[in-house]
Amino acid sequence: MCIRDRENAGAIAMAEVVKGHPQLNTLLLESNNIGERGLVALADAIAESHSLTQVTLWGNSFNNQSPESARAFYVHKERLTQVQLDFSLYVVDGVPMAAKA
Repeated sequence: MCIRDRENAGAIAMAEVVKGHPQLNTLLLESNNIGERGLVALADAIAESHSLTQVTLWGNSFNNQSPESARAFYVHKERLTQVQLDFSLYVVDGVPMAAKA
């Protein structure tokens, strides 16, 4: 594991945990410096988890150059009852985008 990518590696590992625990309903991962790859892995895990209803990801390394994570979270935001992000999701010309809140 590359030291510079340790936050993504942790998020990718956590995504596998989410997939393996079908009763999980809340995921709180604020202030973990999760970057693009980690956010996408978590969004994919959220897609597979039908019991997960609350997600908090404030304080991570999202930036407005992260279109993949924006797209991945936008797809699932309607299904979740509570999503706490420090970036806003929106659509421009049919393409999900995000901006730091």
